[in-house]
Amino acid sequence: MTTFRPHEHLRTTADFDRVYGPKKTASDNFLVVFTAPNGLNHCRVGFSVSRKHGGAVIRNQLRRWLRETFRLKKTSLPTGYDFILIPRQQSRHSFAQFMQSFEYLGPQAVRRWQKSSKQ
Repeated sequence: MTTFRPHEHLRTTADFDRVYGPKKTASDNFLVVFTAPNGLNHCRVGFSVSRKHGGAVIRNQLRRWLRETFRLKKTSLPTGYDFILIPRQQSRHSFAQFMQSFEYLGPQAVRRWQKSSKQ
């Protein structure tokens, strides 16, 4: 069983700015994924859930679902990348939708970064 360890969190504003800066994204109807290389031997993740989604209870639930999605899917991701996960505004979200979206979008965002760095 994999766990979500403290060193896998993006915490500082500088880390978030570094990932947002190059604007390498992948998205669908449920999720937007920003990515950037981190130079480490593991992946890290940050979450951005705005107040537009609702009150604190709803936003915290979305963050818990995103955190669990990352925890379950991190072994299938290439190491050495930071991710920021942003849920799209929907009337209804589900954990299964986040799982399915991140399973596709995480590797796609990394491929986009790799493709742009080769040019």
